[in-house]
Amino acid sequence: MTASATTARPLPALSQSARLRYATFAALYFAQGIPQGVLAFAVPAWLAMNGKTPAQISAYSAVMLLPWSLKLVAAPLIERYAYLPMGRRRPWLLAGQGGLLLGFGALSLVPDPLHHLPWLTAVAFGVSLLTVVQDIATDSLAIDVVPPAQQGQANSLMWGAKTVGIAATLAATSWLLHHVGWRGATLAPAAAIGLIGLLPLTLRERPGEKRLPWTAGAATPAAARLQTTSWAALLRASRRALLLPNSRWLLVGVFAAQLGQNYFDASLPIFTVQQLGWTDERYAQIYAPAGLVGGLAGMLLGGLLMRRLGVVRVVQGCLLLLGGLAAVLGSGAAWWADARFITGCIGAFCVLNTLIFIGSLALAMQCCWARISAVQFTVYMTVANLGAATGTALVGVARTHLPWTGAYLALAGLVLLPIGVLGLVRLAAHRRQVDELENRHLEQQAAAGLRVAV
Repeated sequence: MTASATTARPLPALSQSARLRYATFAALYFAQGIPQGVLAFAVPAWLAMNGKTPAQISAYSAVMLLPWSLKLVAAPLIERYAYLPMGRRRPWLLAGQGGLLLGFGALSLVPDPLHHLPWLTAVAFGVSLLTVVQDIATDSLAIDVVPPAQQGQANSLMWGAKTVGIAATLAATSWLLHHVGWRGATLAPAAAIGLIGLLPLTLRERPGEKRLPWTAGAATPAAARLQTTSWAALLRASRRALLLPNSRWLLVGVFAAQLGQNYFDASLPIFTVQQLGWTDERYAQIYAPAGLVGGLAGMLLGGLLMRRLGVVRVVQGCLLLLGGLAAVLGSGAAWWADARFITGCIGAFCVLNTLIFIGSLALAMQCCWARISAVQFTVYMTVANLGAATGTALVGVARTHLPWTGAYLALAGLVLLPIGVLGLVRLAAHRRQVDELENRHLEQQAAAGLRVAV
């Protein structure tokens, strides 16, 4: 047997394999679901079970979610600076994964979190902030290496995996909180994040790049061509893309959609534990499989529905159904004692929630100008997450002035806004305008190069 025959075939780069892209981005989005399963779901239910008020819980949740509205601070840095021999995004992705490990380690050291809620809130804010780096790097890498024709399927797998990650983490963390304690419930997620981190550690964005700074490889022409070399050019291109009419409609639409989704989401642990008398473990036992079903439905149906109906129609239809679900829950107080009714509402919400997220991601990616995709996509998601934080905070406000029936009926009215606004987005016209921006940019670059040569 020759030496060449015994040599192991090197792993393909992400740019070379669709299957590898699907698997890698699904795993990375699963990893994003881990901190959300702990901080956004398990901890609020645990706090409710231990007598914290809706105002205290919604304040914790709003602060914990706030870093997702500050992504615009980090995105230009990730767009502008890169260690190209390892790829445009992978070094940042590795930094994000390492940050999550450190963040959960710090979270495990919070003493007696129930009696030190400000400390818990502060460290949770820090973990969310570290997660933001991983999120931006993952999204921008996906836009860089996933062809447009595969983005719908990729988004379905990515967000479905994240939903499954949230559900699995919620179930595991709730059990650990009751049977192992706070430290075990926060260190176990760190181990899972570390295992998933082996993927970006071993894979490359494009063939020929370094896996680690001390290994063989070099920057590729494709990465160098995409890299931004001027703050002025980055800001100018970002302003032009975001001022396009369809970009403005999309910003309003995703803000309003996320407000409604997170209003419903943040209300569920408080409503079921404090109004219906469930334990936080029972809530987790119901929500976790419902979230799993929602994630699987998103994986299996998201791409298919978007291909058949179009991404805008899918998001609008799911928002309409979400409003109907809120109206049914708000007007069905007589059925609240029936666990099957509440379980059905939670299950329906998880499916709709996943499909809305998948559609929103696909819509935002399709509206991006590839040259400044990291910043543009981050602006869309920043505005969306600001809507999420606003919706979470509104739960406490609504419950201060309204009974649960009124709080859910108000939500039914809120979702009418994103349905109408998203109907104004015209993807085909937007893509033509983005192509015009790219052609103009290339003409300006050519003219600048000619002036330098002269």
